[in-house]
Order: sequence, then C-alpha cells, then structure tokens
Amino acid sequence: MKNRKSIVLVSLSLILSLLIMGGCATKENGTDATKESSSTAETIKKEEIEVSVSLIKDDEELSQKTITIAKETNLMEALQDNFDVVEEGGMITSIEGVEQSTADNLFWTYTINDEMVNTGAKDTKLNDGDKVVFTYAKF
Repeated sequence: MKNRKSIVLVSLSLILSLLIMGGCATKENGTDATKESSSTAETIKKEEIEVSVSLIKDDEELSQKTITIAKETNLMEALQDNFDVVEEGGMITSIEGVEQSTADNLFWTYTINDEMVNTGAKDTKLNDGDKVVFTYAKF
C-alpha cells in the first residue's frame, strides 16, 4: 500500500513537472516570436528612406513633398507613386499636369542636392535625405 502511494505520488509529480516545463517552453517560444517580429519590423523600417521632392515652374514652387520610399526605389518609381507623372520612352513628359513643349523648348530637368543629374529618372537611385528639385525650364 505504501509502495503504491509512492508510485502514484512520483507519477503525479512527474506529470506536474512536465506540465510546468511545457508551459514555460510555450511562453519562451512566444517571446522568441515577439523578438523576431520586432526585429523584422526594425529591418523593414531601416530599409526605408526619406526624400524631399520639389516642383518649380517660373521660379514658383508648385509642390513640395517629403516622401518615404523603399531604399531601392529609383526616382521614376518614387515620382509615379507620389505625383501625377507621364513618361514616354523613359523621358518625363508631364508632372502634375505641366507638359513639356518641344515647340517652345520647355522641358522638365532635375537636380539632386543642388547638382545637375545626367541620368534618366529610371536609372537614378535615391539616398536618405536627398533633395530633388524638378524645374520646368526653357532650353
């Protein structure tokens, strides 16, 4: 009888210990999942950049936006996502309804951080803090 009580007591102790350990393991996994989720959110946030884009016509600022984009976004994609842009053959022909005029030699040009850029918008990568200025001007 005494032996039977000991076996039952040991068995119950083992079962209780397993339940407690199992509960701890689940909680620990939840903590790891939370850490992983937090780490993923930080990685995504780090892969975004802020860029300032201004549109100038006749020395007047038509628009100015600070936009948040994915780090690998090129200038054309950033424009198309944030402005009304028309492009033909890789050339920007209209921004916010202001169309270039080949007859009057009026075109959109742009600078980044006050430096003239000689690449197309599709080939131009942006960096955090860049200041892009599009100017509608006669050439």
